[in-house]
Amino acid sequence: MEFETILKLLGVGAAMIGVGWKYYQFTTSKKSNLREEYRFAKQFLSDCEEGNIHPFAEEKGYQAIAGSAAMQLSEIKYILSLKDPVSKLNQYIESRNHFESFNADNPSLKLKWLYRNTRVRSILIGGGFIAYLLSAISLVSPLLFPEFWFGSEDVRWSAFLVLGPILGPAAFLSMRYSVKTLIAGRLVENQKSHRFNFALL
Repeated sequence: MEFETILKLLGVGAAMIGVGWKYYQFTTSKKSNLREEYRFAKQFLSDCEEGNIHPFAEEKGYQAIAGSAAMQLSEIKYILSLKDPVSKLNQYIESRNHFESFNADNPSLKLKWLYRNTRVRSILIGGGFIAYLLSAISLVSPLLFPEFWFGSEDVRWSAFLVLGPILGPAAFLSMRYSVKTLIAGRLVENQKSHRFNFALL
């Protein structure tokens, strides 16, 4: 393998790492944000305990904690009543479209019918991971497996650039789907472990 090709492969690898790092930063709060969230949550929950807060402000406050205006007040309170509430809330927000609409009269997390069976979830998780591997390997195949491609190096790079906008997102979405399905199943299995009384929140 020529030195120039090695440099190009290193560039591709660096780009993939960069995309992964950007996604990590997008889904993970920075320290400064965590401090601000702590101060807000502490003051807001203190106001709720004292009872001197309007219902509108209460609902908006809980939505601010969740980082989502689409979630119901009772829905957020239930998630926060679980053990490890920060982790559970982040997982629920990431996989929320795998669950049925929250019912405050019968508070619990219920998966949509497609995801209720453990074996079916395992198949979907495995299928998503296989789709990720196939997409990722197909994307870099013009560079890593030139013996299976005809034409010059420029042709292979052109193929990589053409496949990138299609297979790159396909690989990302496939892996994300697998992760969402995995954490949704774990949330349902672990939702019995309450740290706080849901009714008192």
